[in-house]
Amino acid sequence: MHCIIAGCGEGLGKALGEKVLEEGFSVSGLSRKQSIIHPRYKHTNADLSIPGNLAGLLEEPCSSAKGQQGITFVYNAGVVRPIGRMGTLSSAELISAYQVNLVSASVLANEFLRLVKPQGRPMHIVFVGSGAAFHPTIGWSSYCSGKAGLAMLASVIREENPEMSTFLVDPGLIDTEMQADLRKEAKDSFPQVDKFIGFQKDGKLNSPEVVAAKLAYLIKNPGTFDKLLVKLSEISEA
Repeated sequence: MHCIIAGCGEGLGKALGEKVLEEGFSVSGLSRKQSIIHPRYKHTNADLSIPGNLAGLLEEPCSSAKGQQGITFVYNAGVVRPIGRMGTLSSAELISAYQVNLVSASVLANEFLRLVKPQGRPMHIVFVGSGAAFHPTIGWSSYCSGKAGLAMLASVIREENPEMSTFLVDPGLIDTEMQADLRKEAKDSFPQVDKFIGFQKDGKLNSPEVVAAKLAYLIKNPGTFDKLLVKLSEISEA
């Protein structure tokens, strides 16, 4: 089995890459920095916030994986910034955020389908979403709406391709650099900052490795799950 992971430089993406390699997969990673070293891992430097960087990114990963039994594309890239109320944000930062959170996901998923469907082998797509897609949060206009768009993108792909598995994953609360950054935000731009400080104090943050093990279980056993939205907190087998 082969797994392509967009957004694997740190956090959940890095932990997932290491976990599926441990399970015997080969992995192609797309991110700005390489943090995984393994004989079955191949890295492509990619800044998913820049539109011009997307052309041809999946050509080699999809081609080199032709001998594998099946292939899964995981879009894990995402940015929470800019943080602040609408009317106070940088237009350039908004464009960059939507590029990472939604546009690159759409372009790469389109390329994945174009390249792999003619090969006639098992294929799956996993989008790492967020509860923010369904809960409007002051200061997170681009993040909430970008993740909401990602949820709809996943829904449409699932409708168009009933022969394959398409998932939107809710990873839950993860102890990452993004969480650490959120705890430093000013309350006027992000009123829920105290809530996020409480998540850490109350031990509610899961390690990337724990969440990655659950996501790897989903990737290995896609036929076990019949719904679009999968909450990783509900997977107990990993």
